[in-house]
Amino acid sequence: MDGTYQLGPLAAGELSIDVAPCDDQPYLPTTIGPLTIATAAELVVGDTTLTRGTVVSGTVRDGGGSPVPDVCVQLSDDTHVAGSDETGSDGTYGVLLADGGDFRVQFVDCRDT
Repeated sequence: MDGTYQLGPLAAGELSIDVAPCDDQPYLPTTIGPLTIATAAELVVGDTTLTRGTVVSGTVRDGGGSPVPDVCVQLSDDTHVAGSDETGSDGTYGVLLADGGDFRVQFVDCRDT
């Protein structure tokens, strides 16, 4: 593979291409564009670099050690929510962050929201 992607045929106009990782990879999504297509044509796009993020992950367990599903996990700092996730049936969560820093981690029963 030469690292290019061919899209088309496309109508004339403006478009953006959202690029996101698959399968819970620790990379941040990005957008290519906006791109302007003057006349109907095919578009060839070259390599795109995804930035590696930071993942905070773990398992929520009850007092007996069993995993707890449906818990909302939220990471925030003094000014904003940096990321959130909901625990799966096995109690695990993973929050992808764009930047490192000091965060408060909160756990809330998602069924109560």
